Amino acid sequence: MLSKPQKLFSVSFENPEQIEELVEGKVFCQEFLATVEGDCDAVAGWFKLHLDQAQEISTEPGGASCWEQVVFPVSSRRRKVFNNSRLEVEFFVKKHLLMQRVDITHEEGISVNSTHVRDKQVTLSSEMVRLLNCKVWREVSQWVSYYLVRDINCSTILDMTLLPPAMALQVLKLNPDSKLTLSVNTSNTRASKQVLDWVTTVSTCNSMNVSAIDCITSLTPGSLYNVVVISPVTLSGRLNTSCLLELDKVIRCLASSSTTPIMRPSSLLLPFRLELWCVVISSKELAQRSHLVSNKQVLGFTIADQINILAVSHQQEINYMGLEKQELSTPTLVTTMELAHLSLEREVLVNSLPITNSGLANGVAYWFMLDYGWNIKLSTLESEAYSQAVFVCKEVMVKEGDMLGVRCQMERGLLDFQFVVPSGVG
Repeated sequence: MLSKPQKLFSVSFENPEQIEELVEGKVFCQEFLATVEGDCDAVAGWFKLHLDQAQEISTEPGGASCWEQVVFPVSSRRRKVFNNSRLEVEFFVKKHLLMQRVDITHEEGISVNSTHVRDKQVTLSSEMVRLLNCKVWREVSQWVSYYLVRDINCSTILDMTLLPPAMALQVLKLNPDSKLTLSVNTSNTRASKQVLDWVTTVSTCNSMNVSAIDCITSLTPGSLYNVVVISPVTLSGRLNTSCLLELDKVIRCLASSSTTPIMRPSSLLLPFRLELWCVVISSKELAQRSHLVSNKQVLGFTIADQINILAVSHQQEINYMGLEKQELSTPTLVTTMELAHLSLEREVLVNSLPITNSGLANGVAYWFMLDYGWNIKLSTLESEAYSQAVFVCKEVMVKEGDMLGVRCQMERGLLDFQFVVPSGVG
């Protein structure tokens, strides 16, 4: 933090006038004194709810509450602050919080050297920014683009990921004669515009031919591409159902039927292979996220059974590394999917996993390995850009040395995991 936290405003729910002010609209200003040197990238906020004179609930960072905080990005080009710099922040509150401006002033005698000013400011969603900052994703993109230019005819590239096409742009940078076609999502115009703005800005800043890049909203019969890049796994950690359901059309757009990178084909589907991995876990945090574990959580009222009818067993956007859990088995390869020959019919796989730690098993965590060929793979477990997903299963007590059956069902891009427990066990 660049400064000490300060109170922006307070409101008493017993005072109708104060509530009315925040509904009709009111401006609040607060001055912060910087205590360290750095860049003011954002202003973070949180709340305190006073239950009585002594008890309060705070949503501050690092607290024990389940609430998150609010973050307002600072878009100003001059965000440099020094020790004792003053930051004046103005908020407008009208049912919601809106940060209107951040003014930074420095002590006399401090000069701020001018830095490179961007001609255009590009806005991206937080998940896109996380993707661009991911070291694993960047390294995979760089190596794949290198091998593409070295081994493959990349005259025409189709990127259907709906993500920043870093891999394709690197190919265009290395091979200026290549053409790039981007698939855009017409149902999410904001995200599509953000990606297109990013592409044009990157291309312009790197002296690339922007006219070599065009867009499509759907696949056109007869169009052929040497390389097609897809995203079979969403950043939330699950299979990308819409991508997998469209694979037949995508395969028909490849310039040839060959899809094995080892054989140096004339066309490629990337990634060409997908590995599904899983592990059995015991996690109280997972149980509390998915359902009411007992009536004690609701002051003893008998209602947990009714609420848990609506419990969601498939928990997505999980930060597996940060999840409080104990792994009860070793990570196991469930299946390998050849994306150019993927069957969408129902398939049931049962794996017997050796239990390495005793405990109460209540979930199966899973992730994917994206295989691009040339011994280049991207693990969605190791990549900071991807989250993971967990299936909450019926609890079963297991002991070290036991074998626990894990059933995986796949159908039309959907997954389901469950324990296979012999009758009378559990």
